[in-house]
Amino acid sequence: MKELEIISDFTIFLQNKGLTIQDICQYLVTVSLKDYGFYCSVFAEIQKSGQVRVTSQFGADPKDVEAWQDMSFEIKTPVNDCLRENRIVWINTLPQYPQDYELLNSLPTDDYLKTLIALPIKDIGSPVGALALLSSQKLEIDKDLELLITNLANLSVMRFNTDSVHESLIRLVKDQKTPVDTALLSNLTIRQRKIFKLMIEKKTNKEIAAQIGYSTSTIKQETSAIYEILGIRGREDSYLFNEKP
Repeated sequence: MKELEIISDFTIFLQNKGLTIQDICQYLVTVSLKDYGFYCSVFAEIQKSGQVRVTSQFGADPKDVEAWQDMSFEIKTPVNDCLRENRIVWINTLPQYPQDYELLNSLPTDDYLKTLIALPIKDIGSPVGALALLSSQKLEIDKDLELLITNLANLSVMRFNTDSVHESLIRLVKDQKTPVDTALLSNLTIRQRKIFKLMIEKKTNKEIAAQIGYSTSTIKQETSAIYEILGIRGREDSYLFNEKP
């Protein structure tokens, strides 16, 4: 199937070292989704301030992006709705926005734009940002395309979660001055890295389970695997939980 070939190709692409979010934005529209008329992709993230900010994009005029920056999460926009309601927003009436988004008709747009699709980017089931895709074709709602885009977005966030968690874990282990060999951290799965990070932060198994959304028994199994992989005795190794000086 065409969709499986696209996902397989994208998976291989994500194995390249040194990728940035902009690299992924570019690949999505110039390779993975080019046959659907997509010419622009935008990653937006929820800020601590409660606003939504574009953090990377490809194919958009910087002036147009600026008009969308730092919008309150409360304003009704396709990106905000996909985050707030945890669903895909599909609009194919552009350049005229539907009545639900009448406010957006005052913002700069382009007659080239026919379809906008916004979907939530999730970390452990919770939206942390959004991917917006712009197409020059009027695309009718299509479950196969929706599933394809969702899979591509999930693969993207998994790649960057892996990188960011690994880097932050290395920093934390070094800050704690533990004798754990940081080279062994790469042998942990992404879930195990998240668990180990929380262990260093002195979280109990119950607290870890609640934070990352797994059962306590799963956390116990994973901590046992972590001890074996890293060659440590367990929580009795108090050096794992030293206070920072």
